[in-house]
Amino acid sequence: MILVTGATGNVGRELVKLLLDSGEEVGAVTRDPGSAAVPAGACMVVGDPSRPKTLTPALRDVEAVLLSPAPSVTAPPSSCRWRPSTARAGLSCCRR
Repeated sequence: MILVTGATGNVGRELVKLLLDSGEEVGAVTRDPGSAAVPAGACMVVGDPSRPKTLTPALRDVEAVLLSPAPSVTAPPSSCRWRPSTARAGLSCCRR
């Protein structure tokens, strides 16, 4: 399985569709399963990449993790920068 964070955003949703279309098993990470719209065929995974322990149970059969951050188009440029702390949090949950 390939686990995709940001799977409910514009880019992440398209990434999930592409992976599914290529025959991959995909886990779509969402913080809010009640309002999440993930593509049909994806496995919804409840978790928050900024809280790595919430993703630990989902990593059992994961071969890869794709971090798809979702900057806001309307946000000021300073908020659209890559945040190393988020990347570190996401990667720390993958360490065994």
